[in-house]
Amino acid sequence: MRPFSTFSLKPFLLASPSDLETIKRIFLKLSRKYHPDMVQGDKEKILAEERSAALNADFSIMKNPEELLEKILSESDPSVSAVAVGRRGPPPALSADYFELLEWIEENEGKASVVQKKMEDFRSVVRKKLTEAQERLFAAMAKFPFQGEGTSTMKPWTNLDLKNFQSLYEDLKYMKSFLRDIEAKQGSMKHAHSN
Repeated sequence: MRPFSTFSLKPFLLASPSDLETIKRIFLKLSRKYHPDMVQGDKEKILAEERSAALNADFSIMKNPEELLEKILSESDPSVSAVAVGRRGPPPALSADYFELLEWIEENEGKASVVQKKMEDFRSVVRKKLTEAQERLFAAMAKFPFQGEGTSTMKPWTNLDLKNFQSLYEDLKYMKSFLRDIEAKQGSMKHAHSN
């Protein structure tokens, strides 16, 4: 299972900084081995370029726990998809707060400073919830730490674990989306009032 098989690593979900250094050393060794400039012939160069591209992509994924989890979830059994675990949208309470804020912004459009304050309060709440959700997700992922080199096709996690990860990860994605939206609205309001 990629990205682990690319590096001959046992599947994991969370790597410490020192584990990432180990992965980086493996990456650099493989990068030298499969570098397109190290081979002769057109076909060999093409294969080396493909291997090198896969190696870079897989290393990028393994450095970022959320990207690694997203990759694993995308390739997992369909029974752990967001729809299968009963999730079809953002956390209901957060959604309600978000849409109430949007209505309130429309109703108070002419009161820029009051609207900015209300939006900043919402951002603070979402940031706090986002941090808490990330901590819960990383605590769950920490149950599957980096185990070093080896070839194992066995995944240490179960579908139940993946369903839990899927739910936590969906919450994170929606919270980040709400934050980006509010930040964009704040930016456009500041820009409109500065003209």
